[in-house]
Amino acid sequence: MADTTLCPAVGDEVPDRRRSHRKPSHPAEINMTPLIDVLFMLMLFFLLGTRFLKSEGVIPKPNGIGGPPLAPIRIAISEPAPGQPVVTVDRRASSMKSLYTDLSAIAAAFGQTDQVVVELAPEKGVPWRHVLQVYNEVKRAGFTHVGWPAR
Repeated sequence: MADTTLCPAVGDEVPDRRRSHRKPSHPAEINMTPLIDVLFMLMLFFLLGTRFLKSEGVIPKPNGIGGPPLAPIRIAISEPAPGQPVVTVDRRASSMKSLYTDLSAIAAAFGQTDQVVVELAPEKGVPWRHVLQVYNEVKRAGFTHVGWPAR
């Protein structure tokens, strides 16, 4: 019979519940099926609830279809004296005042400006207001592909 002790308040016998130091005959196992089910449910929830962005589009080739590649128009911007920017369009000197006229003439020579790439190349230390002013003039002249040269 098991060890028992008397409960002093009631006077009943209470079994002694000391743990035995024996290892259980079979190890405890965790049922993995519910865990995998929950994992699949979470995965479905996030896959169905996520909004995937559409691609922003394909970058058009600057040379168009089947024609030879067009050389980009390079616009160099420098400031030899403070407040006096100097603009060079394809190694031809221009000023901020005549920049739109020069770019419009180049745009008329190309015909379609959507296939022409314009590269802005400001020198180090040129204030960004001058670069932005040149950028706005290029866009106003009808050029759509304006970027920075690879260095």
